[in-house]
Amino acid sequence: EPNQISNMKRTVKPKTRRSIRAIKQKEPKLVENGKKLLTLKGQKTGEIVSQALKDLHMMKKPDSISFSRPNKILPFEDQSSVEFLCQRNDCSLFAFGSHSKKRPNNLILGRCYNFQVLHMYEFGINPKTFKSAGNFSERRATARVGVRPCFVFDGSQFELEPKYVQFKNFIVDFFRGEVRQSINLAGLSRVIVCTAGKDDSVMFRHYAIQFKKSGSKTPRVELDEIGPSMDLSFRRTHEAAKEVQKSSMRKPKELKARNIKNISTGNLGHNVGRIHMHRQDLGKIALKKQRGHSYKRRKLEKAAEAQQKKVTESSVADSMTD
Repeated sequence: EPNQISNMKRTVKPKTRRSIRAIKQKEPKLVENGKKLLTLKGQKTGEIVSQALKDLHMMKKPDSISFSRPNKILPFEDQSSVEFLCQRNDCSLFAFGSHSKKRPNNLILGRCYNFQVLHMYEFGINPKTFKSAGNFSERRATARVGVRPCFVFDGSQFELEPKYVQFKNFIVDFFRGEVRQSINLAGLSRVIVCTAGKDDSVMFRHYAIQFKKSGSKTPRVELDEIGPSMDLSFRRTHEAAKEVQKSSMRKPKELKARNIKNISTGNLGHNVGRIHMHRQDLGKIALKKQRGHSYKRRKLEKAAEAQQKKVTESSVADSMTD
């Protein structure tokens, strides 16, 4: 019994206004805030893995928290420690780096739903082609921190193979930040390019966007690599149960678009309306008479009356002669 009591989670009621506001911020919302990233290190991390974690932390600033101390964590074997740290720091994304003889230069990226691990991807970083952001320090000033990036996915695998399709969805969710209704194109300053490679690998690149003069209204766009530059190879993947995935994709009723009666959307995005009216008697409609048409009609009526008069007079004369 004492062990059971110690394992039970304590529910402490908030006593101050600050704690009440902090708890309300963690409650579910109709429009969620931008997802935060938590970077963690394993018991052993090489220079390449630690530098990759620093670069991911810089890319996600200010929505990122970095832990520098090593942790005895194995996310694929035991997920409770990762879920606890994500819940404690209010983070929905995490990046875990480790290095061992069996899995050298290991990088694990994952996301949580309701503080439960939803997806996890384990990658191996190629040490021969890895370049950190420090190698591009001269060009890094052109990219703004905290700005939403553009995404480019090069390769048919991102549309056909399920593993790459899920990875595309994961990367967009990982770096997109808060959901916005409109975006200023002049504020776009960086782009993330993912290229599908051979043998289940992805080439991850990060560029800065520069708008230069072109002699017209449309500027000339150039890309400067600012790092990190990583070649990632798939190792292990983890997916939650289908019920959890289904509940994570469920939209609240308040945000669903309601169908308006007799109004539909065309192929080009324009609204099409349908109006229902009673059948009208065209004989009773008071139409505006045109002057020219009425003059011609009166002229034709007089000619017809004169012709009818001649016919009657000739018929009367014939009857008298008889």
